[in-house]
Amino acid sequence: VPAHRASAYRCATAVFDLYGADVAPLDQATRVVLARLANFPAMQTRASIRDALSALPSSLIAEELFVADRRTIVRGGRALRLTDYQFQLWRALNAGRSLAVAAPTSAGKSFVLQTFLTSLFEAQTPRRVAYIVPTRALITQVSTDIRRRFDQAAAERLEPVDVVTVPIETGQVVPDRAVFVMTQERLRMMLGAHPEFAASVVIVDEAHAVEGGA
Repeated sequence: VPAHRASAYRCATAVFDLYGADVAPLDQATRVVLARLANFPAMQTRASIRDALSALPSSLIAEELFVADRRTIVRGGRALRLTDYQFQLWRALNAGRSLAVAAPTSAGKSFVLQTFLTSLFEAQTPRRVAYIVPTRALITQVSTDIRRRFDQAAAERLEPVDVVTVPIETGQVVPDRAVFVMTQERLRMMLGAHPEFAASVVIVDEAHAVEGGA
């Protein structure tokens, strides 16, 4: 039950924040709760919790490793442990489903989306992705995050990928391997200049803020 999971998380982390590991091995107890919730990123926020695995009984170590293995993906030679929410989102994206996602920033959906974006370009083939944001300020933020992710992937022998943030004018070449991070208005201008333009994947960030007349 989601409400029970949320309560377990709040109780475990609140008690650890209040008492640490001075009164009891609360770092170990907190790690067990986080493992059972599959909230692996939270384990890395406190050093004592991060390092508590070796102090656990072998049965609890085995339990955590089993849960972690079922929610681990490998990208660019790196193993990434995802939360339940992130893993379900990852599976749905890779299944090619059309999704509408609503979740707080802390859920880590941007991390999954950007990891998914990188995976789309692992095959050395042409691909265009449209990433629609509601404001110009978000163009800068999102494009910077995506460029950073592709810069990391370049070290893993991923062919270069362009990140385009302004409409390409008529007569100019539209890159074959690119993510087009634009507002709805800019993308409409792009389509006006290049009616043949088509994206294989479309991501609409903060769709509630993208107005019809923007």
